[in-house]
Amino acid sequence: MALLTLRETPAWGHAIVIEDAGTIAGYALLISFYSNELRGRVCVLDELYVAPSFRGCGIGRAFLEALAGRSLPVFSDAVALELEVSPKNKRARALYANAGFAPIRNTTMRRALGSSSL
Repeated sequence: MALLTLRETPAWGHAIVIEDAGTIAGYALLISFYSNELRGRVCVLDELYVAPSFRGCGIGRAFLEALAGRSLPVFSDAVALELEVSPKNKRARALYANAGFAPIRNTTMRRALGSSSL
């Protein structure tokens, strides 16, 4: 469903396939929004998945560097990158910290609407 939604409404975001030597190594879902506070578009890394056989090989880090270096055509105009990570996921937290991500002062809050679940 997410892929179809992004295909039909590309202004909302993009799905990126991550390859290594022609083999699919993972994927990322990138979503954007305009931030008045930051005065520009924020690219949210909504999901980053690296296949188990490619973990620890630098694939995720290389993707994050490409995204931060604006070498990917999607959201190259972004003023910031943002993501959420579970406090229990130490490996992912280390990857993101090493790639320059840091906690922000704000706390995310959410209210589900309609039949959505949290």
